[in-house]
Amino acid sequence: CIEAEMSQMLEKHVFHPVHRDTLSRDQIRKLIPSAMFIKEKFLPAGSFDKLKARLVGRGNYQDPDDYGEVSSPTAALVSVQMTAAIAAHEGREVISMDFDGAYLNSPQKTEVNMEIDAELSRYLINVATGDMKKDLIACRGPTGKIIVGVDHALYGLIESGKLWYDNITAFLTTLGLIANPRDPCIFNDGPATDADGKLREQLTVCLYVDDVLATCTNLAKLDEFAGSLQAKFKKTKRVDGKVHSYLGMTLDFTRKGTCSVHMDKYIADVLEDTNTVGSKRTPSTADLFAIDAEASLLGGGQEKDFHSMVARLLFASKRARIDIQCVVAFLTTRVRSPTTQDWDKLTKPQHLLH
Repeated sequence: CIEAEMSQMLEKHVFHPVHRDTLSRDQIRKLIPSAMFIKEKFLPAGSFDKLKARLVGRGNYQDPDDYGEVSSPTAALVSVQMTAAIAAHEGREVISMDFDGAYLNSPQKTEVNMEIDAELSRYLINVATGDMKKDLIACRGPTGKIIVGVDHALYGLIESGKLWYDNITAFLTTLGLIANPRDPCIFNDGPATDADGKLREQLTVCLYVDDVLATCTNLAKLDEFAGSLQAKFKKTKRVDGKVHSYLGMTLDFTRKGTCSVHMDKYIADVLEDTNTVGSKRTPSTADLFAIDAEASLLGGGQEKDFHSMVARLLFASKRARIDIQCVVAFLTTRVRSPTTQDWDKLTKPQHLLH
């Protein structure tokens, strides 16, 4: 998977090798390191799909003062949920799409030079061919590291998110899509109804960084939209059907007029990590809001486990398990100084999920 990621870097001309001797002292001072992350990818049902490698630039080494506005929006969770609910209610067809190396499609606007460590450089040279291979070898330093000039937005760099957002939204606009005034990451090809108040075959597109959810009652319009994206952004993956994996959720449109939201794999991992056994019918007892001032503070790392687990349950409660939302919302107020009483309360929603 590392070689596949490095091949993608070369195919999309993400960077070019730079000899250290050609850089000024200031350019060397601003060199940033890189890193490679490897994570598991799972199918909507929770089964293992593949290992995914991603080369990133260490943007934490960049000086924010060297850049202008770099923030970019993402679709609000409630917007995603409303998009799914409307699709189910109107009986729309649904497709989801994932851009392969989305950021890499956007040209870099400012100069960034990055250093790739010796081990990753070996992978890079191994997949390179022709003149690129020769140039990489020529620019490899005595320690095996290679410096590259970044030509396209790379994950991890401080302005890459903004560059990609500007790129993809500009393209969506050329397709006749209009951003929703209340959420700039929800696009429609016009109003939901015509002049007579009847429903149109409206195309709705939800954009969350590099993940797309598109809905329409007219499958031909979805095909045309997906084809345009795939023609512009190569290797864009399309998923059809009644079940879609989106933002950590499984959206199931199998039942007519309904969208069921599941996070079975995520919740199973939470329960496994906490060794939860047994089950309960409610997420709390009547003393949820009672605070025992005499209860002992958690220590020995248990307070960090408490904070982490509350955050993980919060993620699930906002998406698929609204039945634990009240309990988790209260526990978020206890993460700074959790006690043994709070820990006991934390086990209650875990047993409900079991």
